[in-house]
Formats: sequence, C-alpha cells, structure tokens
Amino acid sequence: MNKKTRILVVHPVQDMLDQIGDLLSDLSARPEFDLVYWSGRTLADALKKLSKGPFDLLVTALDIAADDASPVAAGESGRRGLDLVHILRSAAPQLQSIIVTGKSMGAAAPDKSIEKTQWVDEGQAFGEELTATVTHVLESHPAVSPSQVELWISLSHSGCSYQFLPDGEKPSPFRPIDMDDNKLKSFVDLSRLLHVKEPTWEIELKSLGEGFADELFQPTPKNIKLKEELDVWKGHVGIDNIRVRFSVEGDLHALAVEAVKQRNEDCYWMDRTAIYRGLEVNWDGTVTAPFGLFQDERTRSGPINILIIQADVLVPSDVKEGKLSLHLDPLPGIAYEVESITRLLARIKNEGERIGEVCVISCARLPTDASFSEAVQTALTEKAWHIVHYAGHTHYANDEKAGYLFFPRADPNRPLEPIRIDLFAWMLRKADTRFVFLSSCRSAGQDFIYHLAREHIPAIMGFLWVVRDDRAVDFAKSFYEHLFTADRRTLENACFEAKKEMHARFPNDPIWASPVLVMQFGA
Repeated sequence: MNKKTRILVVHPVQDMLDQIGDLLSDLSARPEFDLVYWSGRTLADALKKLSKGPFDLLVTALDIAADDASPVAAGESGRRGLDLVHILRSAAPQLQSIIVTGKSMGAAAPDKSIEKTQWVDEGQAFGEELTATVTHVLESHPAVSPSQVELWISLSHSGCSYQFLPDGEKPSPFRPIDMDDNKLKSFVDLSRLLHVKEPTWEIELKSLGEGFADELFQPTPKNIKLKEELDVWKGHVGIDNIRVRFSVEGDLHALAVEAVKQRNEDCYWMDRTAIYRGLEVNWDGTVTAPFGLFQDERTRSGPINILIIQADVLVPSDVKEGKLSLHLDPLPGIAYEVESITRLLARIKNEGERIGEVCVISCARLPTDASFSEAVQTALTEKAWHIVHYAGHTHYANDEKAGYLFFPRADPNRPLEPIRIDLFAWMLRKADTRFVFLSSCRSAGQDFIYHLAREHIPAIMGFLWVVRDDRAVDFAKSFYEHLFTADRRTLENACFEAKKEMHARFPNDPIWASPVLVMQFGA
C-alpha cells in the first residue's frame, strides 16, 4: 500500500477551499494516487494542523489572514502564505508548495523564484492549472508501506473515546468507548496507593492494569469495536509497532494508564510498545506550536545542547514562603546522578553522536556568593538548551493550582528558593527547550508535570511514585543511551526501551513502571 501524500490547503475564501477540496477528492479517486488533506482559512488554522504533518504538499493563497479576527491584508505585508511555506519547511525541507494568487497582486509583485514552489493564478483556467500542478507533484511522490500506527485513547469524566492514526494515512474518526466513571475514580485511588504498598506493589499494579484493561475491552458494542480494530492492526504491523497515547484529563492524571495489561497476555503493554501521554494544547495563533525533539530540521541534524540543573539539598530544609509551608529532606544521591549522566553523555559524544554542549549548574561549580537561580536564568535566556535535566525536589500546591521547583540558596536560614513552574517554563521557552527530564520523586503525580506541559513545553518526563536514587540513575542512563544511539530516535521509543531494560534488570523494583512521558499536541 502506498504512503498517502499529506496535503494542507489554506485559502481565505470558503468557496475556493471547497473547489480545491473537490479537486483533491477527484484525484484521490484515481488508482495511481493516495492522498489525505486538511484545510483552513487562516495562518492560525494552519498552525493548528502542524501535528498532522509533516506535509508533502502545501496549497495556499498568497494573501491569508493571521487569524479569524484579522483582515486579509493586501500587498506585501499581508502575504502570510509565504511565511507559512517557510514555517512548514523548517520541519519538512522537501515540502512542495503551490501558491494561489488573485487576479491582481498589487504594485509589489512577489518573488516567484522560491525553490520547490509552483504559482497558479485564479481565473477561468484555475481548475485545470491547479489539477495539472497537483498531479505533477503527486506523480513524483515516493511510495512506501506504513510501518507504525498510533492508538490514541482519551479519558475524561465527560466521555471517553479512541482513534487510530496510521503513519502516512488519514486518521480514523474518533469513536466513543464505554468507561464507568466510578471505576475510573477507583483506578485513580489504586494508582495513588501503589507507592506506599511496597511489599505488594507489583500485585497491586497487575490488578490495576488488568482491571483497567477489562473496563477498556468490556463486551459492549463500542468497546468490542475498539478490540476488533486493535486486533486488525496487530495483525498488520504487530503490537511492537502500535504506539499508545493516552490523553488523560483533570484529576484522572494520577491514573497509571501505563499499567494496562490484558488478562490473556503474559506481559504489560509497556513491555511490548511505547506508551506515553498526550496533552492537547489550543494555539491561539499568537504563539507558534513548538516542535518536539527530533521533529524539526534544527534538532534532527544539529547538535543537541543539554543543561543539567543539580538542585542540591544537603540538609533537612523547611520552606515557608507565601502560602508554601513544607519540609524537604536531603537528596544525597544527586551528585552521583549528575556525575553518572555527565560521563555517559561525554562518552556518547566522543563516539560521534550529535551531542553539543553539556553544562552542569550546581552549587559546587558556582562562586560562593553567586545566586543559583540567577545562574539558571542566565543560562536559559542566553543560549539554546534543547534538553534540560532537573535533579531536585518538586511540589504541586493544590490550593494554589501551582507547581514549584526548589533551587539552593546560600542563606542558611532560607536554604531553598521556591521557583514557580510558570517562571521556569518562561525560561525554558527562551532556551528553545524541547524536552525536560524531571528527576524527582512523584514529579509526574498529581498535576505537576501537566502544569509544565500546559506552559508550552513540548515534552516532559517524570516519575509517578517514590523511586530509589540509584534506580533513578540507572533509568536516566538507559534513557539517554537509547535516545542518542538507537536507530529510532524518539522520546517515546527511548522511554520504552529504558523501561524494558529496567524490567529485565530489576523486575521487583517499581523503577520500570514509574516513569511517565507527556508530549504536547496542537489542537
């Protein structure tokens, strides 16, 4: 089966969108073509479709508005169609584009020498010219068989659904599934108890995972349809190539969806394929949806800079600032963790992998009177750090609906400085950060990791429960090893491979079940 050609169509006039859509539908009926397309009327509409890409072909009007509230400006200042070409090519350099121009382009004619771009004028022959141009692009498009499928399961109190997204093909429609809300709440309660039931945690994990799978595949018409479709895709690409994305809303965040396990199978899903969490983010057109790690040309081909924040806590510390009042224990294993990861990254870099600068910010590396928080802010606002690894305490204040990290201070009476997540996220955006590793117990519990994700950080990983310091180091080393040296370099694959390795090495330790990966998707 040929890979579908992915096409984005943008035009401010609905009649023209309909005409172009009819043209593409006619072409898709021809046996030699296999295509799927999405459409929008503004630049903001187009940016919301970035998660559907990378695209093979863009068909756009020269003059498009920034958003629904903005006019379609005439002249050079309003030609955002050209801006859209450049934005899409940052993720897909081979993108072909067709720019549709009006009858009159004004005094300042655009430069028509843009690479891999065809120009079509509106008019009586518009349909024939556009058909010929699109046909030429489709005929030159390479064809390969799809090898992966993503199963997207959305869980919320208001209703649950699923969707299959085959690579290179049009996604299936969202279909509802039956999930009892009271049972979902009970699964959340069980998930919260896992970290305190140390002697029996794996028995509890298995019970939770099988109960969740029983609910997911209960014998109702809707859920039987899910199982039937899943079985078809298992036969087509294999379970190893079906990535599973859970979108979990509200207080269901604590649900250990990664534990899902069908009773007729010997292992958990997370032992067979990549399971991660997706957070839908609505983009308003004023902020461009960020690319994740390895999702654009800059991070696919360029060196990856890594900043490690060693937020030491050397003595028992009380934090009493504003509404915060909590006690934080020492973290004696942080220095070993940072040293181990630094050595690993240096070795991988020496072997020729695409690692750029690796920098560590710690109390030991700063002048005695220097401010730790100022050093972090300076680093993050003056240079691109594609990965930020934070080792330290985290806390989510339910009464404030706010998350905090903690940086060391020289003041013995106030040894820790709480840093709000929104401020930290602002610094991360300045540094073009694509991924944050939160090496902190329970950093993925409650709403902490989701608070950071909602602040426009493309991907974050943390731990659901308390984990041993040495095991956290083992997981981090395995994760970075797979991230930079595996054939399939993606965050979800590196997380999956590290979990699988931890399960093989430490089957009785919760380190293989605790890591949680959350990635953003534009909506």
